[in-house]
Amino acid sequence: MYVRFSPGFNLNGNIGQKVLYLKSDLPENRQLNHMPGIFVNDDRGGNQLWPTYSPQHPFGRMQVASTDQFNFNDGRWHLLEMLQSPNTPGQHDGTLRMWIDGREAGVWTDAKFFEAGQTPSLNRLEINPIFGGGRNAVAADQWVRVGAMRVATR
Repeated sequence: MYVRFSPGFNLNGNIGQKVLYLKSDLPENRQLNHMPGIFVNDDRGGNQLWPTYSPQHPFGRMQVASTDQFNFNDGRWHLLEMLQSPNTPGQHDGTLRMWIDGREAGVWTDAKFFEAGQTPSLNRLEINPIFGGGRNAVAADQWVRVGAMRVATR
């Protein structure tokens, strides 16, 4: 998918900007709140990509390195690619790989997307930008744009 944040996008010390969710409508998976993309202020004036999923604790255990090449607040379009392989329910044996603008940004082979008793199944993608809370006022109007997206399964 392509994503673009307004130049100088900043969360002003607040929690996160959630953009994309993978969901499952199976009754046993109702607690799933998958979030492949959360963009979080990284204290360097930029915003860092923290791919995370609800069973992943602590928050941000999977985290893209905070570098200028992976900074999303420069006002440019960025290509974000993700490849996920599910875990055995309850086990930390799933895989998540991410690329930003064609550069590998992270590989995790100990991911836990599904808890014990859940079924490794996702059937819905939501684009649902949510400002993730906090008490600090946002300093200026900001926007997030999502461009062309391709979703594939095998």
